[in-house]
Amino acid sequence: MVSQLKSKLPTPSLPILEPQRAKASKGSPGPPENVKVDEITDTTAQLSWTEVPEVIDGKTHTATVVELNPWVEYEFRVVASNKIGGGEPSLPSE
Repeated sequence: MVSQLKSKLPTPSLPILEPQRAKASKGSPGPPENVKVDEITDTTAQLSWTEVPEVIDGKTHTATVVELNPWVEYEFRVVASNKIGGGEPSLPSE
């Protein structure tokens, strides 16, 4: 069936994928949720967040921010990205 469809369609610039293997992105991902600071030192902060709503197999859920200045109050936001581009930033960290 797929080979019949290929012969009727104009030649696309991208290959046609088999339906069971295709995992289409509809756009850049949404913002990560529940960004929080898990641990903080004078110069580092360990952040974590939950999955981005549109991403099923997100691979990164933590990050370490380095070279912070002591006695400065920081607010962190996380941006998810995929092959299409960067998404909207998360709400500020808790």
